[in-house]
Amino acid sequence: FASTLAILTGSGAPLLRSLDAARDVVWALPLKAAAGRAALLVREGVSLARALKEQRVFPPVLIHLTANGEASGQLAAMLERAAVELEREAQRRITWFAALLQPALIVTMGAIVLVLVLAVMLPIVAMNQLIRILGVDPGLREDLVVLRGRSSDADGPDDLAGLQDRQSTLHGHDRRARGGR
Repeated sequence: FASTLAILTGSGAPLLRSLDAARDVVWALPLKAAAGRAALLVREGVSLARALKEQRVFPPVLIHLTANGEASGQLAAMLERAAVELEREAQRRITWFAALLQPALIVTMGAIVLVLVLAVMLPIVAMNQLIRILGVDPGLREDLVVLRGRSSDADGPDDLAGLQDRQSTLHGHDRRARGGR
C-alpha cells in the first residue's frame, strides 16, 4: 500500500486517485476496506495521516511518517521510507517464523520416523516375546513360525501341542544330561 502510494504521489498523481489505486493493489480485505474509508475521509478534507490513524489497522510507522511527510511537504519520500521500513519488518517476521518452523518440522519428521520404526520393530519384539514365553528352543523356532503361518489347517493346535511336548522332552533330556531331574 505505502509503496504504491509513494510511487503515485511521487509521480504527480492527485492524492485521491493515488489512494484509490493503492487500495486496489491491497489483497487483504480489512486493509482494502480501511484504505477505502481513509480515502473517503481525505475527500472530506481530513489529513491523510489522521485518516489512516482513525482506521486503526495501519502500522504506526506508516502513520507517523505520513504525518511528517505532510508537514514537510515531502509526502512521497516519507511514504517510500515507510514502505522500506514495513518491508524490513515483514522480512524480520518471515525470518523469525522460518526459524521457529524449521525445528518444528524436524521434530515432526523425527516423530514420523519413530512411528515407522515402531511399526516395524513391535511385531519383531512381540514374536520374540512369544517365543520366550513358550520356551521354544532356538532350533525349533522355524517350526513355530511355520505352525503359526498355517492358520488354515485344522490340526494347527495339535501340531503346536506336539511341538510343546517335543520341546519339554528335549529340555528333559538336557536336564538329565547335566545331572538334573
